[in-house]
Amino acid sequence: MPEPPPAPAETASAFEVAHDHGGQFANYCRGTLRITASTVESAGTEHSFKAARNQVAEAKTNKGFGRFMGKILKGGRNSGEDIRGGAGSFHIRIPQGNFNLISLGKDRSADAAKILSLLAH
Repeated sequence: MPEPPPAPAETASAFEVAHDHGGQFANYCRGTLRITASTVESAGTEHSFKAARNQVAEAKTNKGFGRFMGKILKGGRNSGEDIRGGAGSFHIRIPQGNFNLISLGKDRSADAAKILSLLAH
């Protein structure tokens, strides 16, 4: 009897993000946030995490968090890209901790809305 074909790989949505290291994104690392039907994970330059989707205790927009955000430089910490205003800033709480993130995409607010929508299902 022939073996069944392998299960198809899960489709993932991926977003470039910055992870805050202590407030207002003055110190951060960059990475990729990947969301599948069963997992959420981030692989970054300094930190990474992976959790089952059912372990996401909270995923919400950060209210007022970004009013005094610093600047992110392409590929580095002290860049010229101004992210003040906090558009696209959100957090994900999983067993490993609370992760404050901000989208680095062209439309941060739309990216954050998409991420939070994916995590709500």
